[in-house]
Amino acid sequence: MEKSQKTALTIFILIVVFIVVALKINGGGYFQGKIFNEEDSAEADIDEPLPDLSVTLSVIAPAVVGGDVTADVTVGNNGPGRIRGDRTFKYALYLDETEIFSNSDSYTFLEPGDSFNFQYPISREIYQYGDSGTIRAVVDTEDSISEITEENNSVERGFSL
Repeated sequence: MEKSQKTALTIFILIVVFIVVALKINGGGYFQGKIFNEEDSAEADIDEPLPDLSVTLSVIAPAVVGGDVTADVTVGNNGPGRIRGDRTFKYALYLDETEIFSNSDSYTFLEPGDSFNFQYPISREIYQYGDSGTIRAVVDTEDSISEITEENNSVERGFSL
């Protein structure tokens, strides 16, 4: 090997070692797809007060006869603790006990008092429902968030057109 090749190889090896050491110090989070430091998460669980996820539901009647009903859903945090973005939770909608919509929310921070809202039009053509029935909204369906109470994680509303 020539001297210039040896020098280049030595520099390359030093750069690789430097990168490996830097990533090791950082906990390897970049390779694992992690945004948060696990030690910070563990400490936060001990000291922080618990959140309280809640869900509210309104059923919006169709604007025209034979049209679709719409579920108006609000997911909120009523507790004193926050929900950090590294805690995944799922929420879902059911039409007469059949799940018609679900979503996992894994990057939302919900501070105490925060909420988000969405409307979901329930297509009659797709779901083949009659002029009456029930719609149920559930938050934290997999019980992945430690909360003050689970009592307000589900709400059901009947509709009649």
